[in-house]
Amino acid sequence: MVSKRPRVQIPPGAPFNIYSIKDQNYTKFSLNQNNIEGVVFDLDGTLVDLGAHVDWEKIRCELKKLYLMNGLDAKIFEKVSQEGLLSILESSYDLFRFQDEKIAKEVKNQAYELVCDHETEACYSCTLLKGSKDVLLWLKQKGMRIGLCTSNSQRAAENVLMYHNVNHLFDAVVGRTEKYKIKPSHEQLEECLRILGLEPSRCVMVGDSHKDVLAAKKLGMHTIVVPVYFSKMDKIRDAKVDIIIDNLLELPDALKKL
Repeated sequence: MVSKRPRVQIPPGAPFNIYSIKDQNYTKFSLNQNNIEGVVFDLDGTLVDLGAHVDWEKIRCELKKLYLMNGLDAKIFEKVSQEGLLSILESSYDLFRFQDEKIAKEVKNQAYELVCDHETEACYSCTLLKGSKDVLLWLKQKGMRIGLCTSNSQRAAENVLMYHNVNHLFDAVVGRTEKYKIKPSHEQLEECLRILGLEPSRCVMVGDSHKDVLAAKKLGMHTIVVPVYFSKMDKIRDAKVDIIIDNLLELPDALKKL
């Protein structure tokens, strides 16, 4: 289930710690002059370091145990797992439907809940990345609609935002559920824009992966990438990203260039 949040007004003159946003040029800068009305962020690796606090190998072992216990051949599991853990998760129903549709649905539900529990547990040890909160406050002061589109679970996404006291800054939060395919599919992002009530051409996707870019480009959005150590730069460039920045402190300047 996705969540829609009331629009928040940040009063002029609200304190910021980010040096570039204090600059007079940014104070006068209007995003609306660039026809930008909304910014959608990825979560893990972009705003927070959630993934660094999740034991992904433990999740993989628990998923393997669940799948094999329900009759999946170990070789099939290993083949699917080469595409990544989330691929294993999204494939859960298809892997079992040939046996019994009821079993397939039960395994899928258990698999999603298993991963969600691990991610949610990590919410309380992860930290905000450099510039995250200040940029969110700045965007809200500029009247921007702010969304979150993440491959992390809906529950984990909402818990992270609440734990770091930034949930009130978001107008839409769309996390991983069984309803929508995750990025690079455009389905989650399309739902996020629907909740925001904005046209793709007037929005920017900010993430750390080529998958963020691919999903956004399918809808006609602008794209900005903030790479981290595991980002695949060749794939990011191949996806035709608009702008690459070193950290979120550079986002205001990057938005001026769109």
